[in-house]
Amino acid sequence: MTPDPTQAAQARVPLRVLLVEDSALLVQRISELVNALPYVSLQGNVNSEAAALERLEAGDIDAVILDLQLHTGSGFGVLKGIRKRLARPRVIVFTNFAIAAYRDSALALGAAHFLDKSRDYDQLPSVLQELSETAH
Repeated sequence: MTPDPTQAAQARVPLRVLLVEDSALLVQRISELVNALPYVSLQGNVNSEAAALERLEAGDIDAVILDLQLHTGSGFGVLKGIRKRLARPRVIVFTNFAIAAYRDSALALGAAHFLDKSRDYDQLPSVLQELSETAH
């Protein structure tokens, strides 16, 4: 008997995700997408570097969907702050500024993935699934 992948996804502990995004429209779209995934639990969203780092203090986040351009501060500041922590969530940089220099910097600072919002939006569920399979 072949296992049902939906049941397997429901049986495992959901990936706890924090969304760091300052566009209200994108927060809504990404939240809807993430909330439809059975293997992910959206733990909230913040729109600034300081709020992201403060929220990560609790140590209960497995993954971060991170924009580089924030209301205040930047995604690079969040990545630098995460590097200083013992509990480091996996980071998916999700940006409109998908230039090579930003990608190289983000990956050097520890980002697990670097996605272009306009080109790679449809890849976000599979990246989250991959992270959920390796998080616990």
